[in-house]
Amino acid sequence: MGLKKKPVNGMKDILPAEMQIRDYVQQVIKDTYRNFGFTPIETLGRYWKFIQ
Repeated sequence: MGLKKKPVNGMKDILPAEMQIRDYVQQVIKDTYRNFGFTPIETLGRYWKFIQ
């Protein structure tokens, strides 16, 4: 009996061309914030649904 392959629901694939744009935009945002004296923080917001 073979394995059934099925894409994971709720997960979006980000292809390389889109990832380059996404990374560039994020870097511009981070650089802008740093230029105004802000420092980055990390929160659990994006992981909260997995730890509840």
